[in-house]
Amino acid sequence: MMAPTLSKGRIQKDIIAKLSEYKFVEKFEGSSIYEINDQQFDHIATVVDTAAKLRKAFKVMPNAVILSIVSTFDALISDIAKQALLYRPERITNSQRSYSASEIFKASSFAEFLNYAVENEVEKILWDSHQEQIKKFESLFGFSITEHYPQWGEFIEVFERRNLIAHGVKVTNATYQKNCKAASCPKDSMLKIGENVSLDSLYLRKSTDHLVYFLLVFIWNIWIRLDKSNFEEAYTALNAAAFQSIRDKRYTLASRLLEALVDWESEDRPERIRRMMVINLANAYRFLDEIEKSENALKRYDWENSSYEFQICERAVCGNVDGVCELMKKLSDEAKISRSDYKVWPVFHWVREKEKFRETYAEVFEEDFYVFESTKSKKVEDQVEDD
Repeated sequence: MMAPTLSKGRIQKDIIAKLSEYKFVEKFEGSSIYEINDQQFDHIATVVDTAAKLRKAFKVMPNAVILSIVSTFDALISDIAKQALLYRPERITNSQRSYSASEIFKASSFAEFLNYAVENEVEKILWDSHQEQIKKFESLFGFSITEHYPQWGEFIEVFERRNLIAHGVKVTNATYQKNCKAASCPKDSMLKIGENVSLDSLYLRKSTDHLVYFLLVFIWNIWIRLDKSNFEEAYTALNAAAFQSIRDKRYTLASRLLEALVDWESEDRPERIRRMMVINLANAYRFLDEIEKSENALKRYDWENSSYEFQICERAVCGNVDGVCELMKKLSDEAKISRSDYKVWPVFHWVREKEKFRETYAEVFEEDFYVFESTKSKKVEDQVEDD
């Protein structure tokens, strides 16, 4: 949508808006005819040519974006795997790769040789298809993401569509279909054979969500297996990533991350963090208009037996402004939720516009309530469609 808008804007500004400078001739069949000189003709021709180039440039831009995000994904996966293997080099002891004496003696130290071996191990895996890469990384680090990843098919489809674009294929072929079907990609997420290979802003955003989700879960799985002393830090970090996704209005990404975390059975996960995840999950669902899912998520706990911090968040997600205002007064002495938290935490979106909430805030904090961010928290998908 951006290319036509910019092209029309350029024509509107540099041609239509300057019609008064041209000599009007007559009206003909609803159109106005003007006489222009050679200089004016050259100007109009330049503007039209620039607008045409803009449209052409924006047609290829989505292709460049998908190539870029997949390339970035590959680089990050590579770096993460290398760092993990350097941290736990015993993970590559089962490697089929053998090294010659000359390769070993070229290294000035064991650390240099280890870097060389890790580099080779990871680069060898990266030569495979993304499906095979993930399987080998799962085997190498001892976990399975694919078994618990409902969007695995859509995830693989991103790479298959990227491959078509990278090789200049303009029409969907049988290889694309075969690989997507092998990954159990839903039909409505695949292009049909013979269909033009197309990308739009909504597809690019969804693709980015798939890749970001996988990267975060990949990092988290490695973290909790290679550094078991920091379970709490790992869970906290991923919950923070989900919370930030909600603030960024990427509610689908947030809900998928939190679904994986909330359902993950672990005795090492602090109960406080799990409750935070449930609140964030319920809130993400509500932003997606999945009210029943939001209510069911909250039913996992009896919030009345939780701290006031959790109680006020649960009431906020439910839109219970009376309950929020009651607890705001009780929490004012403890300062566990600051005045700025009421303005920026996504859970309070559902009550911020209520007059009672604003009056209570003014009473408790002795200042008028105003919001740092827009209260119109539209889904990213809706924003794209409006562009």
